[in-house]
Amino acid sequence: MGENASSNTEKRKSLVFRLVLFVGISIVCFNALQIIVTGEITKKSQLEDSANDYGVVAAAYSQVISEKINSYFYAMNFYVNSDMALEGTFDQMRQWLVSQEDHRISEFDYIMLAGSDGIAYTDTGKRIDISDRPYFKAIMQDGKTKFIDDPVVSRTTGQSVIHVTRAIVRNGKNIGLISGVMQSKNLGEIISNIKVGNTGYAFVLADDGTVISHPNRDWINKRNFLTGYSEGHEDMGELAKRMVSRETGHAWLKGIYDELEFISFTPVGGTSWSMAVSIQQKEIYSTISSMMG
Repeated sequence: MGENASSNTEKRKSLVFRLVLFVGISIVCFNALQIIVTGEITKKSQLEDSANDYGVVAAAYSQVISEKINSYFYAMNFYVNSDMALEGTFDQMRQWLVSQEDHRISEFDYIMLAGSDGIAYTDTGKRIDISDRPYFKAIMQDGKTKFIDDPVVSRTTGQSVIHVTRAIVRNGKNIGLISGVMQSKNLGEIISNIKVGNTGYAFVLADDGTVISHPNRDWINKRNFLTGYSEGHEDMGELAKRMVSRETGHAWLKGIYDELEFISFTPVGGTSWSMAVSIQQKEIYSTISSMMG
């Protein structure tokens, strides 16, 4: 009987030990699982915060470009609000324009004046047919009072240029236009100087998907992200569709260096363009890891 009691005691001790061991292991596993789940939730939260942060960055830089463009439109006030533009004959306006070369801001290579026939005269004394140009059609056919076009090759200088165009309005009707012509690299340099973190950069697409500004200068005015993405970068075409549709948003895709990148994009006010800010995934995760300790 003593032996049975002793045996039962040992069994109870063994059972208690196994129970304590099971509970201990369960607690350790639960804590480990809790740490993993909490870490993933925190990581997801940090990613969402990063998406919002980079969205703010993209919007801020887009606003900078928009305000710069507005300053160019403002510079055209000197011409479109002049007495000559409001009351002079076209020949008088031509002669006056040439005499005002000193008033041209440094960003403009030259100023153009055109009437309804589409023949433009510059303040450098040149004559050009612009009747087929989008900025002429926007002002003289569509009735817009101001317009900035996508970069085109200038028929005067052969350079890639942007036309900052204002309508000459009399009695509520557009009777002509005055356009400030600037090299597209002026805006491109502003955009190319945008740096986000260590790996981030900015780029701009025209409304047809053509690259206006990008760190890869070989792509500027030559690569179209809607139609000209390379094999393995089909997701860039999907991004371009959203950008030219004037969406504001973000996406993950394979970048130009074959690294996964986070891209936040938004329209540029006063234009038909869209601007994006891109940063490599590894830099975002590195930042999140350092924040989580």
